[in-house]
Amino acid sequence: MARADDLKKRMGKLWKSTVEQFEGVRDNVKAEVGRVRGERDKLFAHLGEQTLEWVNKSPVRLPAVLQSTVDRLNEVIHKASPKAAKATVEKAVASVKTEAKKAPAKKASTKKATATTKTVSKKAVKKISAKPAKLEAQAPNKAPVSRKPLAVD
Repeated sequence: MARADDLKKRMGKLWKSTVEQFEGVRDNVKAEVGRVRGERDKLFAHLGEQTLEWVNKSPVRLPAVLQSTVDRLNEVIHKASPKAAKATVEKAVASVKTEAKKAPAKKASTKKATATTKTVSKKAVKKISAKPAKLEAQAPNKAPVSRKPLAVD
């Protein structure tokens, strides 16, 4: 009877060891598959960039289906460029200035309007000043993050 129990224990240990090894192999295979997929995605992106560059320089006519995709991609790339972003900001500023010139100037004739403006301003200041305190309370050991303005060329 003791021999059967000993054999049972050994088989249990062997099985446990085998399962652990299989789990280790599975984890290694998953990691390798993830690495290969990441490399594949980078290569696809690089291939796409090279193909787009070639298509834009090539005199070869593309089928309509492909040409519409290339045109749309070129539009998106243009919109994402820093020059396009600067132009968009300048256009928005110009439209705001134009609207401000068109709108008639209004004077606050009552005390109620002034009081409402002050109340709104106080609430806005209170909200803005409360934000850093909340962030500091959440992460007291971290240095504050400085926010730099977006550089638009």
